[in-house]
Amino acid sequence: MVCLVRADHSAPVVAVQIWVRTGSMHEGKYCGSGLSHYVEHMIFKGTELRRAGDISREISDAGGFINAYTAQDRTVIYATLPSKSWKTAVDVLVDAMFNAMFPEDEWEREKEVILREFAMGRDDPNRVINKLLWRTAFVEHPARYPVIGEEELFRSVGREELMEYFRSRYVPENMIAVVVGDVDESEVERELRRLCGSVRRAFNAPVVLPAEPRQVSARSVRQKGPWKISRVECTYHTVPFTHEDVPALDVLSEVVGGGRSSRIAVALKEEQKIVHSISAWSYTPREFGLFGISAIFDPDNEAAVTAAIQQQVELWRTKELDQEEVRKAVRILTVRELSRLQDMGGQANSYAAGEFYANAPGFSVTYLRRLNEVTTLTLKDVAARYLSVENRTVALLVPESPGSEREAPAVSHTDVGEVTKVLLPNGVPMIIREDHRLPFVHICAAFGGGLLSEDEMNNGIGKLMSEMMVRGTGNRSSESIALETDQLGASLWSFSGRNSFGLQGRCLSSDLVEFFDLYADCLLDSRFPREEVEKQKSVLLEAIEQQYESPMYMAQESLAAIIHTNHPYRWSELGTKERVSGLTESDLEAHYGRHVTTGNVVIAVFGDIDPVHAREIVWKRLQHLRPGPTAVRGPTPQIPQLPARVVIPADKEQTIFLAGYPGVSVDDPVADVLAVLSRAMSGLSSDLAMEIRDKRGLVYYVGAYNRAGVDPGVFAIYAGLKQEHLEELEHLVDKEIQRLANEGLRGEEIERAKRQIIASYEMSLQNNDGYALESALNELYGLGYDYGETTKARIDAISVEDVKRAVSSILAATKKAVSVLIPSGEREE
Repeated sequence: MVCLVRADHSAPVVAVQIWVRTGSMHEGKYCGSGLSHYVEHMIFKGTELRRAGDISREISDAGGFINAYTAQDRTVIYATLPSKSWKTAVDVLVDAMFNAMFPEDEWEREKEVILREFAMGRDDPNRVINKLLWRTAFVEHPARYPVIGEEELFRSVGREELMEYFRSRYVPENMIAVVVGDVDESEVERELRRLCGSVRRAFNAPVVLPAEPRQVSARSVRQKGPWKISRVECTYHTVPFTHEDVPALDVLSEVVGGGRSSRIAVALKEEQKIVHSISAWSYTPREFGLFGISAIFDPDNEAAVTAAIQQQVELWRTKELDQEEVRKAVRILTVRELSRLQDMGGQANSYAAGEFYANAPGFSVTYLRRLNEVTTLTLKDVAARYLSVENRTVALLVPESPGSEREAPAVSHTDVGEVTKVLLPNGVPMIIREDHRLPFVHICAAFGGGLLSEDEMNNGIGKLMSEMMVRGTGNRSSESIALETDQLGASLWSFSGRNSFGLQGRCLSSDLVEFFDLYADCLLDSRFPREEVEKQKSVLLEAIEQQYESPMYMAQESLAAIIHTNHPYRWSELGTKERVSGLTESDLEAHYGRHVTTGNVVIAVFGDIDPVHAREIVWKRLQHLRPGPTAVRGPTPQIPQLPARVVIPADKEQTIFLAGYPGVSVDDPVADVLAVLSRAMSGLSSDLAMEIRDKRGLVYYVGAYNRAGVDPGVFAIYAGLKQEHLEELEHLVDKEIQRLANEGLRGEEIERAKRQIIASYEMSLQNNDGYALESALNELYGLGYDYGETTKARIDAISVEDVKRAVSSILAATKKAVSVLIPSGEREE
């Protein structure tokens, strides 16, 4: 067993991961049955020392989270939690991976859970086209089977086969353990030796995988289904991870399809306007490789899209790409690789992946060096070698009815500074945090608005306007904004939600002056040219349509209509097709003018900065921000007519249950109580999940969420299940609510939920994008920029009596709204 340990004292957090060199393609005679995925589920179901649920509960009790995933070539279990509990994480993960017992009752119950996961996959168009692609691109290699397996094969295997597979493949010789965080390396090493030293070595016969025959003729497959839009995957066989062409393939995918200014995005989306989205990717695991192009488009454009993709590919094969494009791509990939190192989980993943794929934990350094060796001739060579017509596989999923080179800077681990606030001379609050761990600067400008400032006639205007803020200014076109951003290896994106909208960005600290000029231009001088507005309306209309492919969204939409009777929260943040179609450039200009003002904004700048210098840079541009008040709020919410119930038939395989209750606003102290309650009712270790999912096998997932807003929001309990279990589920949910109202959360329940919330906050300190956004929004909503810093004190103060009062007042039966989505009929395979 390989063990990797690295100390990083920048935050009181530790990440622990165990990687197993076994995935769905190593299942041998059981290939296609999904045994690896099944093992992933069962390792949480008990050992000699721990019962089912104890594994998740121990990590949750320590304030952390635990999960696992299965891929084609590996199985990984991972946990992140406060560093003071690192021994708990190591002990739990080692026990789970070496001593899983696979209890008979849990085996049967989990089998039903996975069968429901098969049904969920049939409702997800991305999973459907993914399965379609892989089984067409591969004819011999086991990569052709989905990780979850084929349902018929999955049903045929028993517990003995599963245990045989586990004992033969999940052995020390096949494992990598990695621990990264605020720990003492020598102490961690001693603990790992103590826990793993007694594990006996096992026979580990190599799995010989069949070689995939060289593809000599183009392949294609087309499948219809109950979808709203069309999707295509166009792929080519390439090479595995260790091949010398891998860096060039990564750079090629970035140049031709890695962003708004990439070749295929400009050609097919911006110029020809025949796709809603398009991108390119290169996937190179240990055994094989695929280079792919993915697109989403209107059904009527199918022939045009497939022809245009092939035309673009032929250009890459025959004409040399521009050197500036290559430099830009290398810069972007460098920034992306460095970004993985921002938190403990990302570092652990990087080191484990380096060891797993290249037998070198620090392989990212080598990878960055190799990227800088790629030239335009290299790209033309790999495109010509791999992207041939004979080597192409095309998978289509359609509706049933047509319709610059730079040496990577060294990572620093100095301490971060406190979050502070200053007022710019025009009264704009500026939130600042120094963090010199990595050479990035993160910027966020948050404005009041979102759904709260929309009405029935312009629903969707906030989302469309925010998208347009990076689509053109008085000095820059949409294309030049995308190109400048990519050339800097930076990121620039807008956001819009229920209560706010804004603009976020990230750049290398050495580029702050240049990048902020671009950022401020978008912020202060957004223009709304008709051509760009129509492009974005088209994208937004497709996204509105796509929402209805999600059963959960459809149920939530109906619930919101009941809870938020006359309030903007009842609408989708994307708007409706009718309203978005009717929005004009003048509508957007007026909305922008009313909202982008000095009285309605908070700006946050976090990262590798000098605070004084950063303030000077920001003020130089924001002094030109137009004066104005805070955004106008929506109407006073009406009391909904409750209790109420709605049932929605839909062409889906799963049933969705939602029980919602009128909630509270973010500044209501009860919001913290409901946050604790929702956390306690969610996750694999919650009483609700243990009873309904683990013991009775009624649902695939169950949980709760508290969606507080500037105005009162909603508290909801949700589940995905089969329709025949609906009545029993509702009875058990009502029974659990009654228990909570009478008794409250048990001591261990409330303490676990508190620790999880506090730990989530501490973990958020690792990521400055999210931290800057949270601080800006807290200030904008009147909570104070440092509201997050009071998280521990506020959450610790919540008592069992607080929970009982909240449940009795908020989750009363007379205030209940139920939204149920049920299958409307059988679907053909």
